[in-house]
Parts: sequence; structure tokens; C-alpha cells
Amino acid sequence: LDEFLERRRRSGFGRFITAADIERTSPILVTDALRTTPGVRVVPAGAFGNAVVGRGGCTPGVVLDGLPISGGASEIDMLVRPQEIAGIEVY
Repeated sequence: LDEFLERRRRSGFGRFITAADIERTSPILVTDALRTTPGVRVVPAGAFGNAVVGRGGCTPGVVLDGLPISGGASEIDMLVRPQEIAGIEVY
């Protein structure tokens, strides 16, 4: 959280979703935890799950445990469960 706050202080924007925030909303999928995040849309992604779309229709990058995930925004529901996440940074 401290690292996020420093990045937010320098950039002037960003949102951090904590594990407590995730637990409080009891999401079934990771994208469910992102539905109320400003600037983020959650849209159906084929047969399973959803995709995360940013402003202007851009596909945001996803980093999972420090590893960039190619196509992660469209596959995040298949990569990790909400209960396994300690926090989500959104820019």
C-alpha cells in the first residue's frame, strides 16, 4: 500500500482495492471486484468470464505477482481467484 500511495502521490491518480475491500463485496470473479472502479468497464469475454476495458476502449495491462500477463485483462478471471488477491492497483 505504501508503494501505491507513493505512485499515486507522484502521478496524481490511481485507486487501490485492498483484500478487505474484495472480501467485503464477496466477488465470484476478479472482474466483479472491479465493476465499481471509475474508468473501468467489465464486458463479457466469450464463453467464460469477463474482460476489463479502460477508458477509450483500451485493454489495460495486468501484472500478477510482478509478472506481466499477456492478454491478462481479457483472461484475468481464468488466472486468479478474488480470494487469492492481496490488492489491486488501477490507473
